Amino acid sequence: MNELVNNKNYFLAIALGLAVLFSFFSFNPIIPVAIISLGIFSNKKIILSVIIISYLSFTSEFFENVRIYITVFSSGYLLYIFLKEYGLQLKKFPKLPREILVFFALLVFTLLTSTIFSQNISVSLLAFLRLLLFLFISYIFYSLLNDEGNIKVYIISLIIVVMILGIPMLIDLYSLGLKKYFMRILLADKFDLTTSRGYTKLTILFVSITLVTSIFFIKGFNKLSYKLGLIVLLSFNIVILVLANSRGGILAGIISISFILFMLKRSLFIKSFLGVLGLAVLLMILVPEINEAVNLYLRWETVSDREVYWQMGVDVINDHPIFGIGPDMFDKTFFNYAPSKTVNYFRSDILQIGKPHPHNFFLYFMSENGLLGLITSISFFVLFFYFAFKTIGLTKNVNRDYYILSIAITGIGIGLFFRSFIEISGYLLYGYITADLPFWLIFGILISIHQKYSTSFESHLISKKLI
Repeated sequence: MNELVNNKNYFLAIALGLAVLFSFFSFNPIIPVAIISLGIFSNKKIILSVIIISYLSFTSEFFENVRIYITVFSSGYLLYIFLKEYGLQLKKFPKLPREILVFFALLVFTLLTSTIFSQNISVSLLAFLRLLLFLFISYIFYSLLNDEGNIKVYIISLIIVVMILGIPMLIDLYSLGLKKYFMRILLADKFDLTTSRGYTKLTILFVSITLVTSIFFIKGFNKLSYKLGLIVLLSFNIVILVLANSRGGILAGIISISFILFMLKRSLFIKSFLGVLGLAVLLMILVPEINEAVNLYLRWETVSDREVYWQMGVDVINDHPIFGIGPDMFDKTFFNYAPSKTVNYFRSDILQIGKPHPHNFFLYFMSENGLLGLITSISFFVLFFYFAFKTIGLTKNVNRDYYILSIAITGIGIGLFFRSFIEISGYLLYGYITADLPFWLIFGILISIHQKYSTSFESHLISKKLI
């Protein structure tokens, strides 16, 4: 088996086969040519980057005609790389920490239980199986971090994805103008937009901003040219996050960056906070148009709408407190609890709104998975912060770059935690790759760093005892 997967001709044969298969379903030659090219140019890091970019950029609903082929192609190559690295020898597979395995067992048990009692077993079973597949894909990405160079590959790939996602937004902004663009975004008008309001749920937009911010503190990027490049990249990310109309993402980004500055440059954090706050207040007082534009963008009047969604989540929990309504079932049950105004809004033929949800991750997960869902959702964040702060402690004064990266990932987790009270996506959305994969890539990096330095720390303690 190992000889087979290490055979480059076998690799190329798979690429040719996938290219031919794809050609039957599309006359567009770009993807078949790309597949063949990857088969010939089998550089693992480049292929990994292309797989991540493909997963996050080309598997959304906007590529409905081809996304299944892109997903199959990307997953096939990813599995090949994994088998080439480890074969089928289970002993060689990288081990996950016991705490992670316990959480996965709790997650699987929770979803399996709620699926059995689901109001629509077929829908819930599909969500359950999709999550299992997603966790397997996430594990493969984690396992490939045995090569530390892949940490850079993952981070660079995430930044490239934001650049790709940002292009349609800039095209819309250029063609529609600023005022009309935001009018269309707020209405999620699917006829006049190249992009979509669907980007508001993507955590990658603020994840990328946080990662770029952390790079400023890495020694290898001290040159002026690097700093200027990072400033341009950070500015681009901020513009795209604003254009995406992601209030939750903006909140999470501010919290994440604040945590980085607080941990690494406390004086800069205080100066930045006071400076930005003072400037914002001054502009809003002196320039009424800015105050009006900010209020329009933040849409304070929609807070009352969120209360309606939260109440629907509570109502579902009251009716199904033990086992919930089943994974991925909230939007199917939603119309039984929603007021007529909200029902008409979601049934509009013009607007592209997406699935309704209670705008709170904990309400969402408990309404679908019952009491175990609440325990699992809380355990998820407890687990993350346990590893996050422990890894910060392990890398401090040992590896400056990993220390900074650990702080950045922890900041992302803190941002996600606060965002989870107004949004649901980004980590446990039943295996939706475009929404969840960015978090699991960086969580995998965090676990990988933790495993490396916890092992080193334990070895050091043992050696001291022996002495």
